[in-house]
Amino acid sequence: MTRLTRNSCCIPAAIITCVLLFSIGAKWRGTTITALHTSNHQEIASLNDCELRGTRVICSANGQELQAHYIATPSTSFPVSFTKCHEDDSVLYCLSPEQEHTLVEPIGSAPQTVTSATVEDGLEEQHCHFHAGVEHCEGGEAEKHNKCEHVQRNYDIPLRLLFLFLMLIASAIGVFSPILVASFIPSESNRAVIFLKQFGTGIIISTAFVHLFIHACLLFRNECLPSDGVASFEGTPAVILMGGMLVSFLMEFAVAQLLQCGWFGLGTSTKELSLTEPTTSADVAKILILELGIVAHSLLIGLTLVVAGDSFFVTLAVVIMIHQLFEGIALGSRIAAIGATAAKSIQGTHGHRHIVSQPVEDDTLKSEEQGYSDRIPLAQKLLMGCGFACVTPLGMAVGILALNTFNGNDPTTILIIGSLDAFSAGILVWFGIVEMWAHDWMEGGEMSKRSVADTSLGMSGLVCGMALMTFLGKWA
Repeated sequence: MTRLTRNSCCIPAAIITCVLLFSIGAKWRGTTITALHTSNHQEIASLNDCELRGTRVICSANGQELQAHYIATPSTSFPVSFTKCHEDDSVLYCLSPEQEHTLVEPIGSAPQTVTSATVEDGLEEQHCHFHAGVEHCEGGEAEKHNKCEHVQRNYDIPLRLLFLFLMLIASAIGVFSPILVASFIPSESNRAVIFLKQFGTGIIISTAFVHLFIHACLLFRNECLPSDGVASFEGTPAVILMGGMLVSFLMEFAVAQLLQCGWFGLGTSTKELSLTEPTTSADVAKILILELGIVAHSLLIGLTLVVAGDSFFVTLAVVIMIHQLFEGIALGSRIAAIGATAAKSIQGTHGHRHIVSQPVEDDTLKSEEQGYSDRIPLAQKLLMGCGFACVTPLGMAVGILALNTFNGNDPTTILIIGSLDAFSAGILVWFGIVEMWAHDWMEGGEMSKRSVADTSLGMSGLVCGMALMTFLGKWA
């Protein structure tokens, strides 16, 4: 059993290592776009005597005419010179009077190809970044174009299809590993389960605040949204988040009331038990609501990932794979725990529970058998995890089909993605703080009854989950 635990813990690390090595190779290979090879421009230091010909800015340098890719019209002024010309991977750039890097090429020259590294350097100089798969650029020529229009790109489809299958593998390993570990190793003697369960709690809480809620706030501040709409109220994302929390509470409250009324296959003979400990049916209902919040934003993650530009796709894809791996561990550890609480509560510290002062020997045995029968089969737990494992690749497949039409800066798209992010954040906030963190640690929760070593291990897992997922928030 020790070997199984060690192997199960090494699988995620091995997957992450392979993905990182692949990403380095993909970045080295690069994707190609149209640019100009300028190996004969080493001695050009500046452009002078610039004039406007139609919509093109033509300048002179070293006895030849060059075109500066500077947006100008007859009704606006244009620079008469460019300074500090330099090469970047055989591509010539010069600084405009506004200190913007401007691409320069000979008139009528045939375009060559450069690797994506050149494009990334240019994007960094234009301060381009991605949020939820949507590219935002500040400075350079980007500010002179309509930021809200659809940008036509040449996407590397085979690379995206490869990452679709890698995403499926990472998500499956994340969600199924805790279920398999808990199924073959008793949870009472398996400290890996304790760590993974609290690690998952930290993942859920950080995902809610650092990833979903922050992204929702950024989307609602997008300049493409009308200033007199819902975006004019700064608290809109917070209102939607509270709505997600309220809906989660109402759904869980309704499930609890239905359980007391004898629904979900529970008769009145177990009513007293259901009032004191969560039953398996209640656990399943809670997990399904939690999975709803996770699946909703995972679908958006897959959709917006594939529409990100090639210059940032590999980095973003690797980060999201790790994100899905961790989030799968969070969900899988909770699915693995379904039924365990009910069985423990019936056994108790003395092996049975006394509800009334009459002879209870037969009822105790019957209740104990019922408690153990509440443990759902392994196949059913694996089926519950399949939804999470498949949803992000499904979103990526939809995104690939919509590559030529998807506009991440369309106002309607922004509102839909921002609202779903905030609503999903509300669901995860409720379950992460109330049903996971407080339930495990406060008011007689399982971690409050553990030994000092187990408590320290669980606390370490909680903090590690928060820290690692927060760190990933720098990129996704």
